[in-house]
Amino acid sequence: MLTLKEKVRLRFILPLLLISVVSLGQKASSIAVPGTKVSLIPPNGFIQAVNFSGFQNEEIGASIIVIEFPVSTREILNSFTPEVLAKQGMKFSKKEEIQHQNAPALLLYVTQEVYGKTYQKQVLVFGDSTKSVMVNGLYPIDYPSIGSEIHKSLLSSSLNKNQNENFEEAAKFRIDTKGTDFKVASFLAGGLTYTKDGKLPTSSPDDASIMIINSFGKNIIGDKKEYSIKKLKSLPEHTTVHTDKISPVTIDGMEGYEIITDRIDKSSKKEIIYFVMLFEGTGEYYIIHASAIDNYKLNLDDFKKIAKTFKLKL
Repeated sequence: MLTLKEKVRLRFILPLLLISVVSLGQKASSIAVPGTKVSLIPPNGFIQAVNFSGFQNEEIGASIIVIEFPVSTREILNSFTPEVLAKQGMKFSKKEEIQHQNAPALLLYVTQEVYGKTYQKQVLVFGDSTKSVMVNGLYPIDYPSIGSEIHKSLLSSSLNKNQNENFEEAAKFRIDTKGTDFKVASFLAGGLTYTKDGKLPTSSPDDASIMIINSFGKNIIGDKKEYSIKKLKSLPEHTTVHTDKISPVTIDGMEGYEIITDRIDKSSKKEIIYFVMLFEGTGEYYIIHASAIDNYKLNLDDFKKIAKTFKLKL
């Protein structure tokens, strides 16, 4: 079963699969996707993306996004039902059960309306009982010829467990965890997750983790405080926000809000939540989401200390 923290990560990731960022033909050699153990052959005209693991063609608005999960393929497939997709504004078209890398895999086809424009998405899900890979190909529906090229690219993807992931090098931002116990654990859809044992899911007794993500593309923000509260409340089981613990912050020249709250998990344990949302001024934003079920003061102090070191790479 997916843990709550994994559900939170999925909740952040699902909307990111709508990214629209194609020329025909493919490059001859497979390219390692930064921050992952996956390689694939992108179509010609696609360049390495900055905001996520994958490739994009901004001129046409097409992208290929690679996401890895430290859970079985079955768990991921159970999270992408027509009902779940519909809640994200995606319309299920069809699915194909195939063999990929000598194992069962699934190809999903969905459509999506984004700002009045229809996009087609092909999603390949493969892996094993411990690790899953999701490769998402997205393109405007009025470019049907690129669909076959993206299809070929998805099927060219391979998982190499010996490939160096270089998590922190792949991200467009950096943080400093010196003086704390936190170590980088994963790079997922452009975001980094840190835990005290460097593993995901963590085995640390206090279940402490820090997740940093960036938005994809420009967003209509409006009131930044209300937008931050709404974003936090949209996460699984994050329905309560203490308004007296919301403070304006400025980090790396970006203004935003810091929210400190808590909840009771399914095992009746109190979990402290530290949430920071920073706005770049171009409609893009960054989120720092940290939590722990014990050692509250120490972890909160570390969360604040680490958040202040957040910095975009030049």
